[in-house]
Order: sequence, then C-alpha cells, then structure tokens
Amino acid sequence: MSRMSSIVSLTTTFLLLSLSPALAQTVADGEDHPLISRYEGSELVRHATAEFDEYVLPTGPVEGFATNARLTDSLVVEGTVTQLQYEVEGRSTLEVFRNYEAALKRAGFEELFATQSRQFMEIAAWVQGFFDQHSGQRWASMSNPRMAGDDFRYLAARLEQPTGDVYVSLYVTTGHTTLTQLDIIEAAPMEVGRVTVDADFLRDRLENVGFVALYGIHFRTDAAEMTEESRPSLDAIAELLQLRPDLDLYVVGHTDNVGRFEYNMDLSQRRAESVVRELVARYGIGEDRLRPVGVGPVSPVAGNHTGEGRAQNRRVELVLR
Repeated sequence: MSRMSSIVSLTTTFLLLSLSPALAQTVADGEDHPLISRYEGSELVRHATAEFDEYVLPTGPVEGFATNARLTDSLVVEGTVTQLQYEVEGRSTLEVFRNYEAALKRAGFEELFATQSRQFMEIAAWVQGFFDQHSGQRWASMSNPRMAGDDFRYLAARLEQPTGDVYVSLYVTTGHTTLTQLDIIEAAPMEVGRVTVDADFLRDRLENVGFVALYGIHFRTDAAEMTEESRPSLDAIAELLQLRPDLDLYVVGHTDNVGRFEYNMDLSQRRAESVVRELVARYGIGEDRLRPVGVGPVSPVAGNHTGEGRAQNRRVELVLR
C-alpha cells in the first residue's frame, strides 16, 4: 500500500497520516494537522492557518546577536501555512525531537537543515534572528518568552510531491514544560485568474511607462521551472509580440532579499532565461527579440521587512529595449 493512500504508524507516540492532492485544510481548535499528529500527551495551545502565505524556512545557521542576528541561508516557500504550538510536561527536548525526526525520515522527508544548542548566546541569537524577525507569521519570543528555553533543537525538512512539495519547520525547546512549534507548509501557487493580463494591457503599459511588472508567472519554490499557472501570462506576452513584430524586450527577473545575494542574482537570471526559452520554443518568438536579465533583489518596489513587500518584489518585468 502506498504512502499516498495509507495511514502509517511510525512510533508508539507519533503518527504520520496519508498525503492527498487536497491535503490543505483549516485546523480547528484542539485538532492536529491531518498530516502530522502531536507527540502523545501534548496539549495544543496555539494554532493558525493561512490558505496562502509565504514562509521563510531556515536552511542555514544564525549569525550575529540581538538586532544584528540573521539567518545565513533560507528558502521562501509559498502555499498553505499551518502553525501549531504544543506543550508537554515530563518529556525532554531530545525525546520529543527524536520522535518527530524519526517519523519524518521514515515517511520520506529529506532533511534540509538541523541545529541545536544549550548555550544562552546561541539560543538567544536563534530566537532573535528567526522568530523575532518573522513575527508576522510566527509567535515571537516577546509574546512567548519560553520560546528561548534552555535547550533547543530545530529541523527543516521537505517531502517532494507531484501535487506540491510539503515542508516542515520543527522547533522544540525546554523550559518549565517542553514546547514544540510545528509549522507545515504545503507549497502551491497562488490562485490565479483574479487579475486579467492580456495583450492590450501589456501594450498600453509598455507604450506609456516603458515596462510592465508581471505577477502571473509562477515558479517552483527555489527553482527556475515555471508552473502551468503561468500559461495565461505567457499567452498574453506571445500574443503581443506576434501582433507587434517591432517590439524587442528585456525579460527581467527579480527576487526579494531573503538568502544570499549571489544565489538570488543567479536565480533571477535563470528564471528570466526560463521565460525566454518558453516564448521561443512554444510560441516561435525570435530569440533575438528577447534578452533575459537577472537583477536579484537590487530593484525592489516595496519593503522586504514584510511578507507582502517581499511578494511584490518577486516578479518578472518586461522592459522595452
């Protein structure tokens, strides 16, 4: 029986449930996520669900301290974000963490990053560089001081799925009780079709402003591969170029500022090249009419300190040549 259709018992205290194409659900008061159950005996004390949001997933350690603490590497994942916070008495950080770690591994999750510490300075830097700086989507240490604890372990993991990858952010710390912050991100493109982009719109923007920003071109997380939800925008670009053979364009890829600068510059270039390849190969647009350019995070249109701002900065632009 496959993992897609069965309930898998992994330890005596932890269950990983089946995955399905319609996995995303709202978690009700007192309920676990349908993918992962709580550690036996834990109490669910806080929960939140966003049908579509972005999540900054640590994939590297924290550097610095206090206001200078920051993640050295991360992924920004978009999709359904479910956040669950549990407490349990009489269990160590290690015991709870190892149960989750083993269950995720047996279910096929790939470990992306893991860290741990019992040193105050390291724990404080982690809380300040991760939880406090992303308090808009997590419960920061200021509102829950026990997030720091005196012993913490963290794990980021991913399960590749044809219908969209699933990411897990697991943070376990020990203070008066053992606290678990379990965040589950079901990667998926934003619902499209609410804003219509057609050839006339593109033409008008290019003629009047000289460029147009496109938010209907979607890529797989941390990759240059476009998803099928990008098709309406690609159709509109191709239609415009076919109607106007005199138009030559720069295709410019943009990212937010999360992660290493060099990586974002390369990712934005690869994404711009992906758009050009598709327009040339599928629609027959002359390659000499399109020039891909990646500018990474250097040309933002909004602040990168909020999720909404970072979403606006991640875009593809068409610019007149």
